[in-house]
Amino acid sequence: MKKRLPPRSSILSIYICSLIGIIVSIYLTYDHFSPSERAVCDFGGGASCTVLKKSDFSSLLNVPLSIFGLIWFVLLSVCAYYSSDYPEASLALLLWSGSGLLFVVYLLLVEIYLQTLCPFCTILHVLIIYITYVSFKIFRLNKSTPNVFHLIEQFKGAFTLGVILFLLPILFFNCIVILHVDSTELINCMNESGMVVFAHSDCGTCQQQHRILSDTVWSSINKIECKQDKDFCTYSSVDDFPTFVIFNQTFCSIVFPTGQEIQLNKNCLSVENQITRQVGLHSRGELYQFCSRYREVNKGNL
Repeated sequence: MKKRLPPRSSILSIYICSLIGIIVSIYLTYDHFSPSERAVCDFGGGASCTVLKKSDFSSLLNVPLSIFGLIWFVLLSVCAYYSSDYPEASLALLLWSGSGLLFVVYLLLVEIYLQTLCPFCTILHVLIIYITYVSFKIFRLNKSTPNVFHLIEQFKGAFTLGVILFLLPILFFNCIVILHVDSTELINCMNESGMVVFAHSDCGTCQQQHRILSDTVWSSINKIECKQDKDFCTYSSVDDFPTFVIFNQTFCSIVFPTGQEIQLNKNCLSVENQITRQVGLHSRGELYQFCSRYREVNKGNL
């Protein structure tokens, strides 16, 4: 039986969705690294991209989710290109669309957990759902199901490209960035960004974080020991350890004199003066990325 090629209109619609997805992903990547407290897609009333950006769910394997999204839409265009001329590639297009659909479910669960709606993420969700529907229609044009291994062999160039594109940011953010963060640079970044670490001497995770950062970094960063200074931690609404908080230094400069007892105005530590926070165990690279976003904003106010 002669295999049927998909309608050009279906392939064109996928190209258009991919282009929109790439543009939105580029903006979300820019916003991820921007120190700005507000994004274009912050509308209030539970609709905010910034809430997701500030959460622990904004990255996967130390890579911003938006970068993975950008790569996904680029590879979607590649799948659509092959499907327009090779009916066998319709299975790859459907499987790739399905992988995006699984990620939509994951992000929806994250939004429910955070009790917020990311408007630009929602745009991507709608695009992916529509793309999956179109991909299924294209796949249904031909009754026979291609052999997966034969498909990989036939389009091994495209599969190799996909693997490389996904590995590059993982290697970059987990190897190159971390290898170039020495202790002095990390200390300067964390302190100049207005970051304060809330720790507890009885916390096993804090001890593990201490080992990751090294004695030099741990003893040189702005840190509050919550077992000794419980009032400071309570006033800052810190219940879990370690917690890394970026404070707005333009409002009140937070100074930790070396070897002296901490003297702070409680207003400096108020929730209203907190720009963002991260909770739990973090690598040196993650903390460097985190503090780098806010370093220039607070640096001139120290």
